[in-house]
Amino acid sequence: MRARRPAPKTTSRSPEVSRLAAEHLTLAYDRRVIADDLSVEIPDHSFTVIVGPNGCGKSTLLRALSRMLRPTGGQVLLDGAALSSYPAKTVARTLGLLPQSSVAPDGITVADLHDLDHAARYATHLIAVQGGRVVAEGAPSQIVTAELVESVFGLRCQVIDDPQTGTPLIVPAARAARRTAVAATAAS
Repeated sequence: MRARRPAPKTTSRSPEVSRLAAEHLTLAYDRRVIADDLSVEIPDHSFTVIVGPNGCGKSTLLRALSRMLRPTGGQVLLDGAALSSYPAKTVARTLGLLPQSSVAPDGITVADLHDLDHAARYATHLIAVQGGRVVAEGAPSQIVTAELVESVFGLRCQVIDDPQTGTPLIVPAARAARRTAVAATAAS
């Protein structure tokens, strides 16, 4: 098992060019703000996966990146220009969104991504979101740590190298260890 650096609240941006980026987005439905001052970069030719707990803003971020939701603040950029300045057909040809299922209501869907192992195994770029904020971003091997998984998903675990792929593999703590940790937290 190799040591991994702590990742929460840090970013590890890819050296590749980012054709799609979000800068200081405020995303809201009516007056309910979902995300404030959110910034991400999607490296060109990457397979980027956005992970986080239910209600953290994954779908909302994807809607903004695909021009399905207009930000109330900040901007989404494609090749350095505001996404809103492009014709819809150009955006559709340029961006590739892969829905979780073959039927995508409102254009896209987001998996709960309860299987973080798949995200860590297949993504080239991972964005961890919690409470409408990006808490870690980068290559899965650089950001997936036990600390990140526990802080974002509340799951005590160990992160080891997958023996087949070398990618991060999340091993949940045994039930007894989880119960002990919960009891210790409750007692303090």
